[in-house]
Amino acid sequence: MKSRSMGRGSLAITLSAVLVVSACNLNWINIAIADIPVVLQIVTSVLSIVAIAQGKGQADPNMVAEVQTIAAQAKADLTTAQNLINDYQKASAADKPGILGKIDAALSTAQKDLEGILTTFHVKDTATQTAVAAGIGVALTTVAAIYSLLPPPPPSTTMPTASHAPRSAPHKPRTPAELKADYNALVSSQFPDAVIH
Repeated sequence: MKSRSMGRGSLAITLSAVLVVSACNLNWINIAIADIPVVLQIVTSVLSIVAIAQGKGQADPNMVAEVQTIAAQAKADLTTAQNLINDYQKASAADKPGILGKIDAALSTAQKDLEGILTTFHVKDTATQTAVAAGIGVALTTVAAIYSLLPPPPPSTTMPTASHAPRSAPHKPRTPAELKADYNALVSSQFPDAVIH
């Protein structure tokens, strides 16, 4: 009898976990639609901080140009992901796997571009360096959280150019209001003009 009870308990735990993950996966679309625009705002705001650093003579113009190019690509990737997510919502069941593969690739590329900003932007002013790193950190953790909720694309629809980084366990990103508050708390004291609304 004990083994039967343990088996039922184990089954109940497994089913509960599946339901929680399924609920997260069903909700990933709403989370992504809400959070990606905030990530785009953060990237735009970070670019304003970079411009301020350049205006004060703290940043090498070539490095700033490279950061701007990488940021423009990250914004394009995030916009592509956002458009694909909207397409995914409206798509037939047969078309969804192909679109999912494209969303996977766009989010993966956006993560790499955001990381590229972190590795490229360097100034001696620690306040500016910290603000940019913190802002991109908030953007990266949000994209990673959305990516963790994304259902994996079926093997047949895998995009050959995507890196398909291993996903962490699904976790819910913060709400848009929390993201804005977190970002603003990080930059408002040194860069009040970079605050997002």
